[in-house]
Amino acid sequence: ILLFPSRLEGFGIAPAEALACGRPVVTTNASALPEVVDHGQNGFLCPRDDVACYAERVRELGEDAALRRRFGEHGREKVARSFGYDQLGLGFVRLYQQLLG
Repeated sequence: ILLFPSRLEGFGIAPAEALACGRPVVTTNASALPEVVDHGQNGFLCPRDDVACYAERVRELGEDAALRRRFGEHGREKVARSFGYDQLGLGFVRLYQQLLG
């Protein structure tokens, strides 16, 4: 489990790396983090500075191995689908097509 109570985050590379490793993430519902973490599918999003929410979600994951496994599987799939080399390559192709007209 990655607990990542960031108050302001550009992209969220640490949560993406945790998901790629099959670890569920508990983080803040702020900045770009909701683009990385799907609430209730590969982790949980809490309001900024809501310590009780962080604690409850970490406890929930800590007590439920099946939930951790399910979130871990979804996290690996999400990172591969959304941020993998195939997506990176397609992004470059689209960029070059736009630039070259």
